[in-house]
Amino acid sequence: MGSRTVAVTVERDAECVARDGTVLRSDVYRPAEAGRHPVLLGRTPYGKETWGRWIEPERTAAEGWVVVINDMRGGFASDGEFNPFFSDVEDGYDVVEWCGAQAWSSGRVGMFGSSAPGFMQLLAASARPPSLTAIAPMQTWTSFGRGCVYDPGGAFMLFTAQWALMLEGADPERRLDAAAPGWAERLEAVRRAQWAPGAWLGAPSLRDHPHLAPPWAGFYHTWLDHPDHDDFWAPLDLETRFDAIDLPALHLVGLFDKFRLGSTRNYRALADRGVAPQRLVLGPWTHGIPVRAEASQRFFGPVSEVDVRALVLRWYAHWLRGSGDGLVEEPPVRIWVQGTDAWRSAEDWPLPSTRVTPLHLRAGGALSWEGPGEGEASAAFVHDPAAPAPTTPDPRQTRSEGPLDLAPLAAREDLLAYASEPLDDDLEVIGELTCELWAAASAPDADWVVTITDVGPDGTAMRVTEGMLRARYRDGHDRPAPLEPDAVVPYSIRLRPTAIRFAAGHRIGVTVAGASFPQYDRGPAAAQTVLHDAAHPSRLLLPLV
Repeated sequence: MGSRTVAVTVERDAECVARDGTVLRSDVYRPAEAGRHPVLLGRTPYGKETWGRWIEPERTAAEGWVVVINDMRGGFASDGEFNPFFSDVEDGYDVVEWCGAQAWSSGRVGMFGSSAPGFMQLLAASARPPSLTAIAPMQTWTSFGRGCVYDPGGAFMLFTAQWALMLEGADPERRLDAAAPGWAERLEAVRRAQWAPGAWLGAPSLRDHPHLAPPWAGFYHTWLDHPDHDDFWAPLDLETRFDAIDLPALHLVGLFDKFRLGSTRNYRALADRGVAPQRLVLGPWTHGIPVRAEASQRFFGPVSEVDVRALVLRWYAHWLRGSGDGLVEEPPVRIWVQGTDAWRSAEDWPLPSTRVTPLHLRAGGALSWEGPGEGEASAAFVHDPAAPAPTTPDPRQTRSEGPLDLAPLAAREDLLAYASEPLDDDLEVIGELTCELWAAASAPDADWVVTITDVGPDGTAMRVTEGMLRARYRDGHDRPAPLEPDAVVPYSIRLRPTAIRFAAGHRIGVTVAGASFPQYDRGPAAAQTVLHDAAHPSRLLLPLV
């Protein structure tokens, strides 16, 4: 419709009856004039009246779209039991088809949203609702169990406890007895505790937080009942659903987003199918939309920002209206490369020119392009869960995405720090990293947390990326096995992807620790040893371009 705008009608609590009779309610923003229009659908656990403001539903409707924002089952205005995502394959299908059948609909539906609403798009798409034409799943995971609740490496991601508090505190009346004694006081305490640093960290176990005790957050306690990747999580693992998804998809995620491993994996899996165009945008951002040019201790400038609304509407103008190029004429991948302060286009992810190159951990805290010799010394530390290695120099920080200076941590005795010699030339690392570690632990289980830093001539050590593996999952998340204490075993630790140019004169830094708290829950006390000799060549595999 170009720049022409029209009057808008807003319908609150429009009812879609799901296949089991449950009523799912939506707010509908649409042109007031009669006609059929393409539909943009967002489904959310966060409340349809406040979520998704970045799409500017009134403005978007005035430009000739219908915007539908739907409360998921059991949340806010929708009926049913609140159990995040377990009904969203069927519910997603039903809401999409409801949108496609309305008198104001052209019959072509696209979905939008990031994080949980991004995941809900992929679940709906796997059911193949006929009206769903394209999707835009942003900043999301591949497996809810092993990518959101639990890290891909197996540790419980502690932000999930805060998220559970947020979900309960946002709309508890639907799930609790508002007349119970002390209810109002407890609700207020939950709301204060949602993001307060350290407000819940003193709990002796993940079940003992006073604001997450029953009857609060029953779903949270169910998640804790399933630390392994068992059949409980199978319905929410996209690896078993990718073959059913045949839609064009726009993936967007930040280089510092905790879910970047998921979004890049989703792109790769769907691109490998070769059925429909896939696009990936990877920028210098943390989690959340709108995306920001500032991430922790770095400011990347206005050119690093993306108008996500404009991008999504450009995508859907092509797929739902048949106008514009919808990014189809551009290279499929767009990446911000740190250290260059510029965007770069690519034909695929990982980049076709990638050369996987080993950088070896050596005795004395060295990193070397040359492998270790015979009998080279090992290195050890002791992990104490009562005083765990922190995620950042300020252990009270519970939201700590982005390039932070971790140099103050290097002197800790409960981690190992390695650094290369100053680089002779610039070095570009773009893609997913792996750390192959030969190691031993004195306990039946242990965490191995690997962090990569960019060490400048001034001594700063800016975090680049990280990854972890809980030892009992070394053979697979569905095959937990305890360690034989002090036995040397190999680990393959998957790190989150990055895109960075290390400048000449800088060093590549690596730390190995037994914890990253409060990013992850704490493993048991253990003496942990890393080997780096000819028979046990611990190394970092770098995707160089």
